Amino acid sequence: IALSIPIASYLAFTLRRRAFWFRLYLPLAVVGVLLTASRAGLVAMVIASLYPLIFLLMRMRRGRLSLVIAIVATALAVNYLAPNISFHRLATLRDQILRGDMNGRGAVWANGLVLYWENPLFGVGAGGFSGSVGGGNRIAAHNTYLEVLVEHGAVGLTLFLAIVFGLLFRARRFPVEERLLWWTV
Repeated sequence: IALSIPIASYLAFTLRRRAFWFRLYLPLAVVGVLLTASRAGLVAMVIASLYPLIFLLMRMRRGRLSLVIAIVATALAVNYLAPNISFHRLATLRDQILRGDMNGRGAVWANGLVLYWENPLFGVGAGGFSGSVGGGNRIAAHNTYLEVLVEHGAVGLTLFLAIVFGLLFRARRFPVEERLLWWTV
C-alpha cells in the first residue's frame, strides 16, 4: 500500500481526467497502512509520502494550498475511518530499533547470516530460508536482501542488485517528476 502512494500521487497530479479517484485514494492509502499497524509499513509510508510532498511543491502554483488540503483530508480520513488504529504498536518502532530486536527478527537475521556462510556462493535454494532458519518452522525473513542472499547466495544477490541498480540508472533519463517517482518507489 505504501508504495502505491507515489504512483497514485503522480497520476493524481498529472492526469486531467479521473484524477479525483487518485486524489481520493491517497488519504485512504494512509489509513490502510496505519490500520495494518505495521512499523515497517509506517516507515515505508513516510518515505513514500515524500514524493507527493515534493511533487506538490515543485509542480503546482498553489502547491502549498494543495499540500494543506491533502494533509487535512488525510487527517480527517484517519480520524473518521480508522479510530482504532494501534498507535501504541506503531510507537514501539524506536524502542525495537534501539534494542535491535524487531520482534525477534534480529535473531532470525543472525541465523540467516550463519546459514549464508555455509552456502555463500549459490545459497540454500529458492524457498529455503524459512525452513532452514526456523529449524522446520516456517519463519519469514522480513528482509528481502537477506532472503535473496541466503537462498541464492552472493551470485543471486549480485543479480538482484544489478536489476535494481539498472532500473535506477535507467530512470535517470526520465523527466524530473518521473525520475523522482521511480527513485522513490
